[in-house]
Amino acid sequence: MRLTLAPHVGGSIRELTWRGEHVLRPASAGATDDPFEMACFPMVPFANRIARGCFDFDGQTVCLAPNPRRLLSRAAATNGPGATAASSASSSHTARLPSSCRSGT
Repeated sequence: MRLTLAPHVGGSIRELTWRGEHVLRPASAGATDDPFEMACFPMVPFANRIARGCFDFDGQTVCLAPNPRRLLSRAAATNGPGATAASSASSSHTARLPSSCRSGT
């Protein structure tokens, strides 16, 4: 399994392959900083959209800034800001699958 990340795009996944086959649609060839061009992007701290960008919580109204990218509705906050925030990795890790997962099935 091979995983390629884009740390500058919120840790989005550029490519995920298993035995040379794509598990996810890979990022577009020219993708640079648009999470919508990646194979997968984090939707944090919330997923989907918040209509009109506001919601009530614990008796208070919370309003969020609309997402500046590809808005379905200019009045909506979509997918959280995590996908557009840069992340950093302090080290590199190689993960190995248990032998039971490495069989030919």
